[in-house]
Amino acid sequence: MSQTSDNWADSAEAKVLDAALELAGEHGWSAKTVLRAAQAAGLSAGDVELLMPGGPRDLAALYSRRLDRAMLDALADVDPRSLKIRQRIPRAVQARQDAAAAHEAGTRRWAGFLP
Repeated sequence: MSQTSDNWADSAEAKVLDAALELAGEHGWSAKTVLRAAQAAGLSAGDVELLMPGGPRDLAALYSRRLDRAMLDALADVDPRSLKIRQRIPRAVQARQDAAAAHEAGTRRWAGFLP
């Protein structure tokens, strides 16, 4: 679920996250994963340090924002006033879970990484 952007940083972050999601299932959310993902995305160690000075913490935050964005996109055509709160919440949670399911192994390791 890569997102493109005219902004170099946004585009580079998306490429690194895409690569990291493929690696994280096996290697977890670690500094090594961040560096390998950056290399796979064609970035230098300096580029990744500039983009993600917090390493895996920044990468995990990027993934969380991506899941949030996917959830909001999935709900964009729903008028919230047309649903009761007990309908809105499960629908939002399901949309986020559906987005996370695309990278099940990486998501599982991401959830274990979170404090």
